[in-house]
Amino acid sequence: MLDQNKNFLMIVSFFTLVLISLFYGYRDLSIGYDSYVYAMNFVYASDNYYSFEPFFDFITNLIRLFTDNYSIYFSLISFIIFFNFFYLKKLIYEGDNFLENQLIIFVSFIISSTWILTIITNAIRQGIALSFLYLFLWLFINKRFFYSLIFLMLSLLSHDSMVLFFLVFGFLFIRKENFFFALIIIFSLFYPLGFNEILIKFVSNSLGIDLYDQIKNYEIKADAWVGFQPNFYIYTIFWFSLFLFVYKYIFNNKNYLNLLKVFSVLMLVYFIFGFGGYSNRYAFFVWAFLPVIQSYTVHMFFSKYKIGGDIKNFLITFLFFISVIIMLLNLGYLNVF
Repeated sequence: MLDQNKNFLMIVSFFTLVLISLFYGYRDLSIGYDSYVYAMNFVYASDNYYSFEPFFDFITNLIRLFTDNYSIYFSLISFIIFFNFFYLKKLIYEGDNFLENQLIIFVSFIISSTWILTIITNAIRQGIALSFLYLFLWLFINKRFFYSLIFLMLSLLSHDSMVLFFLVFGFLFIRKENFFFALIIIFSLFYPLGFNEILIKFVSNSLGIDLYDQIKNYEIKADAWVGFQPNFYIYTIFWFSLFLFVYKYIFNNKNYLNLLKVFSVLMLVYFIFGFGGYSNRYAFFVWAFLPVIQSYTVHMFFSKYKIGGDIKNFLITFLFFISVIIMLLNLGYLNVF
């Protein structure tokens, strides 16, 4: 019976995945700052336009062989990103019998997330790369090293910014839980004080590379979100503090610890490299992971406190309904209202 439920949920998941991808793919080009640019590049650009991101270039050229319709292109790109998130969900929830709950809650958080919207409609190359990076991290932290390396390579070949992750990757090898979180908190406090920027400048000068200058001067003339932004910082710290509290005092289990470790290391990318122009592009590393850990937190809340029956059904249905409305509004389908 359980196997039948799993098979049914796989079918439902697939059709949900396709439907969501079509909604995102057939959006108006005004949705997403760079949607028009990506569409025009798909239709008119040369085959090696994204030469520094060969996997993304490969995907674009492969789709171009069959169609020049940018809506289909966006739908397939969306499908890849959402497929990776759905596969990540499957890996995280392995052994969990609450199949219907987890799917609806997960989909609700994914489709209503502003950050998922951003990486699919604007930071598209980074979005694909991040979805592969998340799979790598989850597989690696669960010691499935061979498969994790495949996703790491796909991530690196999709967007060049993924290289920066290697400078914080070593944190995952820290086994002492308290020491790990102590270091995370220290680097979090160093960010607004400017110490992390000094560290990167020192490392760059010592190694004779221009990493610091490239980050510091990135789109500096645009004068957009340059360096430390208090609102971004408080927002990120809030979620980290909440998840840490939940782990310490409510859901003290290995799965939640691993999710929190992944979240923490992704957060470090922002706090260590977020000192130049468009610092929010480093924050996307962790922000796009938010719906994954948020949905798991809500799912665990229902499971731990045995909320069932009509109350559970109403809350989950209401959550899903609101999420669909938010998605349709974000994608411009309800602009008539």
